[in-house]
Amino acid sequence: MHHALSRSALFAASLIAASAIAAACNEGDAATPYFAEDGGLIEGGSSPDSEQPGCGGDPTFAAIRDSVFNKSCAFGSCHGGSNPAAGLDLSSDRACALLVGHPSCVFSNRTRVVPGHPEQSYLYAKVAGTDLGTNPDGTCAGLANGTPSRMPIGGEPLCQGAIDQIKAWITAGAQCDSADGGGGDSGDGGDGGDAQPDSGKVAVASLTSATTTLAVGTDLTVTLTLVGPAPSSGEAVSITSSDPTILTVPTQVFVYKGDTTATFNAHGVKVGSAKVQAQTATLNLAVTP
Repeated sequence: MHHALSRSALFAASLIAASAIAAACNEGDAATPYFAEDGGLIEGGSSPDSEQPGCGGDPTFAAIRDSVFNKSCAFGSCHGGSNPAAGLDLSSDRACALLVGHPSCVFSNRTRVVPGHPEQSYLYAKVAGTDLGTNPDGTCAGLANGTPSRMPIGGEPLCQGAIDQIKAWITAGAQCDSADGGGGDSGDGGDGGDAQPDSGKVAVASLTSATTTLAVGTDLTVTLTLVGPAPSSGEAVSITSSDPTILTVPTQVFVYKGDTTATFNAHGVKVGSAKVQAQTATLNLAVTP
């Protein structure tokens, strides 16, 4: 009898301890996500319909990284460390670059974040649970097991405030900011947060692509080349499209120190022609049916 009671008491104590740990993990933040392949969320989060204090925040990348990307109670660093999942390190200075204008590794024709267009951004699709796609064909398609799922897998979705925060950031142009520590090869900030668009340190030599045509709804990789290596602070260059209703591009591209090139995606919206421009360099592209 004594042993049975001891075992019962021990079991009850274990349950209480486990509950306390879970409560501590979920305390405070409305969403504690764990990011997985292609910017998806794997663990944590809250019901999107819940009205929770602290859910969501400013529509800036710094706020999103602090309140969404970097908050996880369990498992910790899927997208950090020396071998981040799908090569997507959301803890690094290049986090914004790995999202903005960067192709998804799940689908060859989708982009993680398309500035100004959350409906075309796969990151938003993953957290909102809409337009997830089927039959993935990208380099990490195997991680989706044939059918991509809304993130977090096995957990409740992000609270609606956090989803809206991500959507608002993308809608506003998906700018990277100084708190991000830098933009990226498609992105928007500086290495260390000091670089400014078109800082004039190194001029753009050219914009090139493998072809000058792309179909509606697809992406085309464009290479920006500088006349010389980017300085120690990196070089952020503004990118524009002459007609965003036909062709969209990231608002900036960032070339890291010592590099002379960076790539970004141009996205075909509807049939027509448009010119991509970076400083004095231009590239004429045609969008076909």
